[in-house]
Amino acid sequence: MKVRHVQFFTGTSENDMGIFEHAMPTGKALAFWCKNSRYIQYKTRGHFALELDDPSGIGDETMEDWLLEIIKK
Repeated sequence: MKVRHVQFFTGTSENDMGIFEHAMPTGKALAFWCKNSRYIQYKTRGHFALELDDPSGIGDETMEDWLLEIIKK
């Protein structure tokens, strides 16, 4: 649990076979155990890279909003 103080923003897509099955449990665990971390799961985004305007899954928050809040602390 050395990573508990690291903050992660992770995302997976359900139709990214091979990646989703392995990354989804990890993303969920990081979001649960690591303070201020986020995990977002998409239905049909395929293989992708997170972008600053991606939603975090919490209200209207985007990855950029989350990142700026982390930097301010």
